[in-house]
Amino acid sequence: MIFQKVDSGDAVLKEVKFWNFPIEAMDTAKEVWERTVKQIKNEKYDEFVKISDNMMLHVRPHARNSQDRILTPSGNMEFKRSFWLNAKFIQDQIGVS
Repeated sequence: MIFQKVDSGDAVLKEVKFWNFPIEAMDTAKEVWERTVKQIKNEKYDEFVKISDNMMLHVRPHARNSQDRILTPSGNMEFKRSFWLNAKFIQDQIGVS
């Protein structure tokens, strides 16, 4: 679903599209995944792919608060994190600016 803000500040439904992750982007997604796995194995949780790396997706915190942590393979507690598609990538995919 694509929403657009109007002059009143409200978000209104602009369009509905069916979308699949493009097969040609799979190599980049795999690279981000492999880099993330490597960083976890090396306990370098502050070196995950960032949005500023311009790689179509990035890793960012997904914790509800400072207590929302998960046990790592090395036995440490770290913030929960998730993969996120970059906004620019989504905009390019759905054809909006």
